[in-house]
Amino acid sequence: MTAWAMELSEFDITYAPRTNIKAQVLADFIIECTARQPLKIDGPREPQKSAHIPEWVVYVDGERNSKGSGAGIMIQGPDQVKMEYALTFSFKATNNEEEYEAMIAGLMLVKSLGVLRVVVRGDSKLVMDQINGECGVKNETLMRYHEKAVTMAKGFNQTIFQHIPRAQNEEADRLFQLATTYYDELPKEVYIELRKHHSYEENALSTVLEEPEDWRTPIAKYLTLGNLSSEKAEAKETQNRSYKFHMYQEELYKKSVEGPLLLCVSAENISKVLFEVHNDWCGSHIGGRSLALKITRTGFFWPTLSKDAMMYVKICDACQRLSNTPQKAVVAATPVISPIPFAIWGICLVGKLPKAKGGVEYVVVVVDYFSKWVEVAPLKKIKRDNIVHLV
Repeated sequence: MTAWAMELSEFDITYAPRTNIKAQVLADFIIECTARQPLKIDGPREPQKSAHIPEWVVYVDGERNSKGSGAGIMIQGPDQVKMEYALTFSFKATNNEEEYEAMIAGLMLVKSLGVLRVVVRGDSKLVMDQINGECGVKNETLMRYHEKAVTMAKGFNQTIFQHIPRAQNEEADRLFQLATTYYDELPKEVYIELRKHHSYEENALSTVLEEPEDWRTPIAKYLTLGNLSSEKAEAKETQNRSYKFHMYQEELYKKSVEGPLLLCVSAENISKVLFEVHNDWCGSHIGGRSLALKITRTGFFWPTLSKDAMMYVKICDACQRLSNTPQKAVVAATPVISPIPFAIWGICLVGKLPKAKGGVEYVVVVVDYFSKWVEVAPLKKIKRDNIVHLV
């Protein structure tokens, strides 16, 4: 580089090395590899033909074993997309109700993905015939499930319900069996969810509302049921705070500016979260501010997070024993105002004390400001001559 600079100097050309080009390379790559498509801004947008809309297939199967009841769902999409899902129910349900639960859950999943064409396949002939209108529904509970499923099916451009033999639905059946019996063998890609309410319950209370009331309860009630406090000030505060929160799958989350949703922690679980992040296997006994930031990055939130993190670090036994000893003095240092020894004295009179030998009841303490020399003398009575004699 130096040789080139010398050669170019006679032509009044100065060589300057190029700065870091990583960001520029990334920008050039995006521009070159992005497919350019013409934009149509004139006239209405033509509707997309159904033949070109990708089709998603949902395999559902409601199950029951000695561990309880639940369902398995497998979703297949275009380009070899495959998603697996397992449900367990904490409520009692019949075989047909489990099939409806699996079907409704599958429709909810593909609806959240923005799917327009869906084919639902299950091994329950009765449920499939009821959905297709080939068989009537007489049971009151099944009628609620039927109405819920039909309503959800209308939200797609095209929905097809097909009955298949049980041998062709082994994947969905396997998911539930692994989730309840062989949990350790379940792949990490499989999502598991516990359902506490029937799918047809429109106004079912969320998990947050079932727990003891804490700071989350007013916000959850407002977002779920629209209920507010009778006091105007408290109701207005709840409304102002609610836009920062979101209800998802019966849990309250706080919206984050840069990261994902933050799970709102109940008052009884705050100490558990602090312990696991600060002391547990992944804990590093960090400071209060770092602990609060780490909990936020982990995905948790509560209003007094920073204050609780600082207090938790102060009472942590390991942190107090192994932390660096502060060398800073407790009180601020004061300058020495005495230039030479015995120039300034401090005299203090202590008493009246219990009478000692010789009848003394007082003590005079004299301290030199420079050398800190101390002189002490007992006195029977407080007189000027006694003090002068001591000094």
